[in-house]
Amino acid sequence: MPRSSNYARIKAQVLDICARIPEGRLTTYAAIGDELDVPARHVAYILASLGEAERATVPWHRVLAEDGSLVRRRHDEHAARLADEGIDPGELDERFVRVLLDAEHRSDPATPLERTPEPRPG
Repeated sequence: MPRSSNYARIKAQVLDICARIPEGRLTTYAAIGDELDVPARHVAYILASLGEAERATVPWHRVLAEDGSLVRRRHDEHAARLADEGIDPGELDERFVRVLLDAEHRSDPATPLERTPEPRPG
């Protein structure tokens, strides 16, 4: 994904959503993409491109592909971080959460999010 004028805003929102995924829960690139109205592949690109410092502070590992697969670029690190939290990627359906943003937060990622994550309809 080329670095457009919206890249920094979208990246900030993706990272903010990741930070709000509760420990022990998972979401997907598509769920984040749907919430931000961007393709899932853009979300995947942003998370695959994180630097070491961002990977250490943002729980990016709680985001999977729709089929439960891990990021290819850092597969071993992804698997290890999930294992550290006791998460099996095969439990995506049971652990899925969708983080929703309100209109104010969409326009300014620095705005605190007041909504709670909603579980996937069963």
